[in-house]
Amino acid sequence: YTDAMQVYVDAHMKSFVYSLESQQKLSKDFFNPSILSSTFMVSAVNEIYKHQALEQKTDIDVVEFKFASNNPTNMNNKADELESKILKKLAGGTDLFYEDRIERNDKDMLVLASPSRKNTQNCLVCHGAPSDAPKDMIELYGDKNGFGEKVGDIRAISVIYVVVDASGEKMRFFITIEMLMLAVFIGI
Repeated sequence: YTDAMQVYVDAHMKSFVYSLESQQKLSKDFFNPSILSSTFMVSAVNEIYKHQALEQKTDIDVVEFKFASNNPTNMNNKADELESKILKKLAGGTDLFYEDRIERNDKDMLVLASPSRKNTQNCLVCHGAPSDAPKDMIELYGDKNGFGEKVGDIRAISVIYVVVDASGEKMRFFITIEMLMLAVFIGI
């Protein structure tokens, strides 16, 4: 789901904004994370999901999602110690998926992680040199974090934390929600 969101943003949204830029209808320094950052979008969708789940007061624990990076532009995506270890392991290229059972927030949880797709040349517009990044982005996040990336780097992981339950009911619920979100995303 997150990889599909990244591909969509790169293929459709960024290319559209860059075409406006090349037609001089938009400054090359324009940046708004709500339309140019797949990380921001996925996190925003997750926050909406968590808020709705809390409003509905379901007995199902909210699934935690994080797009974690050791070098994030937005510090909300800074990897914690465990996520940093997972990122290093997955960025090595030998593993495509990480799964473990851990104790987190006094709960027995399953942690699932996969690497983001490798950086492309498009990624370096915002994550290469700060001098190449849109000025609006620098104003929003500063010029100290999220830069120095190279084509082919894996800069982040998608991490999901879900409470383990003996019956598997929560896991079935989570898979159903993910399938529904994917169907909506494909429909859009």
